[in-house]
Amino acid sequence: MTNILSINNLNVFYESFHAVQNISLSLNEREIVVICGPSGSGKSTLIRAIAGLEKADSGDIFINNKLMSEKEVFKNNIFGMVFQQFNLFPHLTIIENITLPLIKVKKINKSESIKIAEDVLNKVKIIDQKDKYPSKLSGGQQQRCAIARSLAMNPKIMLFDEPTSALDPEMINEVLDVMSDLASTGMTMIIVTHEMGFAKKIANKIIFMDNGEIVESNTPENFFTNPNKERTKTFLNQVLQH
Repeated sequence: MTNILSINNLNVFYESFHAVQNISLSLNEREIVVICGPSGSGKSTLIRAIAGLEKADSGDIFINNKLMSEKEVFKNNIFGMVFQQFNLFPHLTIIENITLPLIKVKKINKSESIKIAEDVLNKVKIIDQKDKYPSKLSGGQQQRCAIARSLAMNPKIMLFDEPTSALDPEMINEVLDVMSDLASTGMTMIIVTHEMGFAKKIANKIIFMDNGEIVESNTPENFFTNPNKERTKTFLNQVLQH
């Protein structure tokens, strides 16, 4: 497997608070890594730092063994990011939300942008909603639009920051199903989530974080049946009881 992303000794501070502490991890092409842990453990800060949305205070990020610069990330569409909130433009239709960055950022003409948008809306199964405004869609449909918008930019790696945490319970599975479909196409993904059943099914590797550090990195099978650390066992006992 080809290494696509390497992170070496990444640190992020918020004034005196050490949010991400000396984190190193690697990601291969087509690999799916799930990051889990209690609230405040640094998961979202880490994934935002990887995407270039948070400034790291120290450490290096390599893409295809080349030191990554912010300019390179945005120029080459390395990452597609899906957030907890959908961040759709309320005054634009679903298809306009997707075509806008294609036209403005990638300089693709309107007719080609519409073709790309319709293709990704088909993939996330909401092509029938393309002419509606976000307010007319359910939360699950809006999140699927947000996924489609990221996919349209043709990223190398998809990053998900708790994509189902803002959804009603009955809408969670429709978003997880789309992510499972995406995984089956070979997309490289890093997913921050509390959905442990989904993590067990989809991940190649599970990383457990606490207090800004990686406590454990393991295969799904070992993570759930034979974790190495007592802190991991405590977390799993609490999460799996619910």
